[in-house]
Amino acid sequence: MTRLPFTQRIARSMVKRADAVLTLCGLPDRMPPYTTHARSHRQWLASDGDATHRLAYELGPEDVVFDVGGYRGDWAAEIAERYGSRIHVFEPVAAYYQQIESRFAEVENVVAHAFGLSSSDRTVSLAVLEDSSSQFKAGQEVEACRLRSITDFMKEQRIDRVALLKLNIEGGEYELLESLIETGMIEQFDNIQVQFHWFVPKARARMRAIQAKLQKTHALTYQYEFVWENWSAQAAA
Repeated sequence: MTRLPFTQRIARSMVKRADAVLTLCGLPDRMPPYTTHARSHRQWLASDGDATHRLAYELGPEDVVFDVGGYRGDWAAEIAERYGSRIHVFEPVAAYYQQIESRFAEVENVVAHAFGLSSSDRTVSLAVLEDSSSQFKAGQEVEACRLRSITDFMKEQRIDRVALLKLNIEGGEYELLESLIETGMIEQFDNIQVQFHWFVPKARARMRAIQAKLQKTHALTYQYEFVWENWSAQAAA
């Protein structure tokens, strides 16, 4: 077993002790969402989650992966290199889409799409803020971006099973997941890796409602609230 670096072991120990105090006092669910996010983010860094949890899946070349909110394509590149899966990267901001398109131009198993996914086809105004671009934030640069219905896209592409759905769409995850659950399409996704965002109105209530419904079809495999969590259909079987 690989031993963590000394500084990382100390950080993890401090986080665990702080969490124990908060839990004992019954505070975690009463904290404002942004406070919960900060706490979870410390835990995430202590566990090196970006290099562990987010990449550890049982995937192969025959599997389909959706990267919704591709930004510059870093996560898709890691998954493509590790597993060789068929990856669809969705990025509605033109400049970031162009970077993804250029990056994977010679990679046959990665396809870039110049739109985001949601419950319906429409155009929305996004504040362009690097990896935090969102329709729920204000910014000096605003871009009209295209969203497509995930249902229609999957029908057109004749995709009936997605091994891994990664969602990092700065608040849009609520509508998308609510739609998939309502239509029953949620059962077509083996793993759902999602980052819920705290700044959306009624974020915690909507997140809790989604999580309660996900428990009927999937099982939680890891969770760092308002940072990253994963739901697995296989684990629920």
